[in-house]
Amino acid sequence: MPTALITGVTGQDGWYLALQLIGEGWQVHGVARRAREVPPGTVLHMADVANATSFAELVAQVAPDVIFHLAADSWAGGADAAAAVVEAQRTAMASVLTAWRTHAPASRVVVASSSEVFGRTTTSPQDASTPLDPATPYGHGKAVALELLRRKRAETGGHLSAAILYNHESERRDPRFLGRKVSLGVAAIVAGRAAELHLGNLDAMRDWGYAPDHVDALVRMANAATPGDYVIGTGLTHSVLEFCEHAFAVAGLAARDYVRSDPHLVRAVDPATLVANVEPAARELGWRATTTFPEMVGRLVRADLARMEGA
Repeated sequence: MPTALITGVTGQDGWYLALQLIGEGWQVHGVARRAREVPPGTVLHMADVANATSFAELVAQVAPDVIFHLAADSWAGGADAAAAVVEAQRTAMASVLTAWRTHAPASRVVVASSSEVFGRTTTSPQDASTPLDPATPYGHGKAVALELLRRKRAETGGHLSAAILYNHESERRDPRFLGRKVSLGVAAIVAGRAAELHLGNLDAMRDWGYAPDHVDALVRMANAATPGDYVIGTGLTHSVLEFCEHAFAVAGLAARDYVRSDPHLVRAVDPATLVANVEPAARELGWRATTTFPEMVGRLVRADLARMEGA
């Protein structure tokens, strides 16, 4: 029975990854800073990945066949907080790589990166060879971590891989992210708890996928004969307004009657239109997204409608 250690196991991606691995017969250990619900069968360890000493001890204890590093802080406000986000991601990645090198050098490492590492790119679509040019603190932090991973792979020849994940949503997505803002907004309007949904730039384009599809790519990368970096997305883009139109249609409503663009909610620095070149992952991993955009949006809305009815 192979053993996996997942950092960030209580997050959206960690949850679905643990479920898939357990379903495939893996022993799954998860790492989180706070006690929270985890999928049945997951062994939860309370630890901070950024604490190199304690994380190294945990890796030595668990002896994982694969370390999936998904933990990351996504939110910042102000220059000091932005710098902290970058440093936190650098420190966590360094901790993971040190623990791997010291206690589990024969194991494999798969890291969740982000399409925001390409933030200002003029290349479209993007692949793993696209130059890194982040536009946000989160993207900068992910770029720093990705460069650390690549240097360590070149230095050691270890099975170290990065999944550069494009936007992906699910019923478990944090409500601070746009997908859940929209689905919760629809549910609140249907329940009579809100009259309108206020968002930022309705014309912003994203490559949106479904989280369970994306984590399947992580498993395929862990099982691949050779390590590598892959962009993981659908290869298609949709606007925020299009997301809203599909979401409101699930409830039999028209988005134009409820959705308002609020200039105060427009991001000061918005990444360029990012879309994945899906061919490398399809060719080398046999992976493609299987959930369509309307299906993904519908699942979010129906889940929040049900939650609102049960509240």
